[in-house]
Amino acid sequence: MPPHTQLQAFAGFGSHRRLIARAARTEDKTIKIYNPMKKQTLKEQEVVELFEYAARNLIKEFCRKQDLQFEFDNYDVGMGIICLSDYFFNIEDIYFDMKHNLPKDKILQWYDYRLMHDTNINYRSYCKGLREELKKKDK
Repeated sequence: MPPHTQLQAFAGFGSHRRLIARAARTEDKTIKIYNPMKKQTLKEQEVVELFEYAARNLIKEFCRKQDLQFEFDNYDVGMGIICLSDYFFNIEDIYFDMKHNLPKDKILQWYDYRLMHDTNINYRSYCKGLREELKKKDK
């Protein structure tokens, strides 16, 4: 076996966060562990916390607007996909809905449209009037 064989170990199964450690055997048969993830500075931690705080407030207001149920213990903002009352939304679609002050239930109509028409039209295009039926008529 070569003296500097590298091994990779993964931990945290079932979690979106994985600890990645690399172990390298040295000639004296000891193992050194390296953590490739850099430790965050206080400034970086603060920026991340501010983003998470803003995202939670955005989602909270979105839930009020749409009359949806949500518990903050069940998600991680960084993942981007949020479950609200049996609906799954991308954080970008929630932001778009709130930023443009779209009518209540518009996003739910889009969600149901996608399910009924087996299509992958994005929320922005749906709000601008683009539908799969219109695209098919043009062909």
